Amino acid sequence: MRNGPGFTSIPHVTKPTRSTLVLLRFPFFFFLAPVFLSALATSPRLNPGKAVAAFLVIHFLLYPASNGFNSYYDRDEGSIGGIKKPPLVTPDLLWVSLALDILALALGFIISAWFVLYLFLYGLGSKAYSWDRIRLKRYPVWSWLSVGIGQGAATFIASYGAINDLGFRDLLDPRLLIPAGLIGVILLGVYPLTQVYQHEEDKSQGVTSFSMLVGIRGTFLVSSSCLAVGGIGFALYFSGLFSVLAGIVFLGFMAPVLACFMLWLVRVFADPAAADWKNAMRMNLVASACMNLCFILMFVAARSGFLTRS
Repeated sequence: MRNGPGFTSIPHVTKPTRSTLVLLRFPFFFFLAPVFLSALATSPRLNPGKAVAAFLVIHFLLYPASNGFNSYYDRDEGSIGGIKKPPLVTPDLLWVSLALDILALALGFIISAWFVLYLFLYGLGSKAYSWDRIRLKRYPVWSWLSVGIGQGAATFIASYGAINDLGFRDLLDPRLLIPAGLIGVILLGVYPLTQVYQHEEDKSQGVTSFSMLVGIRGTFLVSSSCLAVGGIGFALYFSGLFSVLAGIVFLGFMAPVLACFMLWLVRVFADPAAADWKNAMRMNLVASACMNLCFILMFVAARSGFLTRS
């Protein structure tokens, strides 16, 4: 059994342990990048400096801080996203995570005050997920929705605002709600798939995840519905934003994702043991790679004049 959250020793924050560096999960940014890149692909303007700053702050400070804080309180012994065998949590993990949060807030002023507000609110929401005094993950539906809204829609809007160097009032443009909502729906589809192999771990912690609530088959049915709505919605959105060809290209990039998902679904329905970490990470890798590449190519095509906005 792992030690509880309380520690009496004061860690050396300037020298994080190897365990802490692993649990911050810096490489995991690849799986979360589609949200930012979808905002990049749909942006009519570009402030290069602020776009790069926002990407780095979100993916290499904000997200790792969230990963570390939640790992400190979760103390998972089973596989988690990106790590098959999590290392033992050490005391410095909490303080390094909080230091990354503070650094993110400080650097956020490079972009704008409203971006700092986004970072602050996201940080609070992510900490509520695993912090033992709130532990939002105990509430399956609310935790599921919080991912779609916070990590999906809100992060899209914040990324779009930073990329285009918008003021706060510009972020309230109703037209942003369509792509923000679509990326949020896609995350609502992806998120349960990251829980489907953690049922035993969550049960041992007294947590009922959304995937546990709906069951293994229910997880795949909910995820397929959300991914279908999000995928078709984005195809239609890109068709209207650029051209029908852009919508077709998007669906072409999603074809491998659909194939991977359907093969996994068939295997799981035949044998629930196939709902494991290895297959979940393969699915996540295929989906993230296809979406990242698609959004990057759309951005390049739009900047090069191959795609023109309607």
